[in-house]
Amino acid sequence: MHDRHPVGRPRDRKIPVTGAAFRISSYDKTAQTITTVPDPNWWGTKPKLDSIVFRALDYTAWTDAYLNKEIDYASAILPEDYKRLAKAAGTDIRTGARWDEVHITLNGARGPLKDVRVRQAIQHAIDRKAVATAFGKDLPVQLKTYGSHFFMPNQAGYQDNSGKYGTYDTAAAGKLLDEAGWKLKGDTRAKDGKQLALTYTLGAGSTSAQEDQAELIQAQLAAVGIKISIKKVPSNDYSTSPSATSTSSASAGSTRSSAPRRTRSTARPRARTCTTASISGEPTEPSAG
Repeated sequence: MHDRHPVGRPRDRKIPVTGAAFRISSYDKTAQTITTVPDPNWWGTKPKLDSIVFRALDYTAWTDAYLNKEIDYASAILPEDYKRLAKAAGTDIRTGARWDEVHITLNGARGPLKDVRVRQAIQHAIDRKAVATAFGKDLPVQLKTYGSHFFMPNQAGYQDNSGKYGTYDTAAAGKLLDEAGWKLKGDTRAKDGKQLALTYTLGAGSTSAQEDQAELIQAQLAAVGIKISIKKVPSNDYSTSPSATSTSSASAGSTRSSAPRRTRSTARPRARTCTTASISGEPTEPSAG
C-alpha cells in the first residue's frame, strides 16, 4: 500500500508554500513521486496541464524509462543516450541552454594535493577543450569550457575567472611540479622515494562518456609525469568516499550549453546540476531532462 499523503494535513505543514503556477497536491513516499496541480490563486497565465508528476529516478535510468513511456522527458546530453532517443517515435528533440556542468574536484586536504603548486599543475596539464570535444562527440551541439562557479556562459554577468591556470600548458605544469620537488623518474614523477600517484574517483553508475573522460585525463596527466588510478565506488558512497572529500576545485570542466533534450509532451523545469569526479592523493593501492 502506498504511503500517499495529500498536502495540508498537520504532518505535511513543513512543505513550503509555492509561488508559481503549480502547487504541491500530494506526495507518495513509496513511489517517490510528488504531484503538482494548477494553483487557483496563480495570477499569471493559466497552465495547460492538469497535473505534473515528479518522480525520483536515477539519471542512468532516464533513457530506458522514457523509451518505455514511463516518463515524458529525459536528457539527451550524453552521446549514448542521444543516439537512442533521436530514433524514438512520437517525440521531439529540443535544444536549449541548460545549467549543467562537468567539473573535477581536487582533494587538497592531504597527500600531494595539499601543495597548491601540484593543484595548479594539474589544471595546466588538463586540456579542457579536448575534454569538451571528446565528451560532446556525436552530439548536434558544441560544448564549451567555462571559468565561473556562479554563472554559465550564456548568462548575464558571466566572466571567465579561470585566469592563467585555466590555460593548457604542459611546460608550465612541469615547472610547477619541479618547484614542488616532484622530479621525473622515468615516466612518473617522484619525491622522497614516493611516486606522484593520485586516484580519480567515479561513481559506479558512471556513463561511458564519463569513463572516457577519466581515461583521457589519465593520459593527459601521465604526459607530465602524474600517475592516475581510476577507482569506482558505489554511487551511494560517492560523497562519503575518502577521495571525494574536497576542499579545492579545479576549473577543468565543460558547460553543457545548448544541450539536446527529448520530450513527448512537456518540458519540465530543472535546477542546475553537475556531473563530478574527484582526484585525491591516496596511496597507489572527472534532453529527453
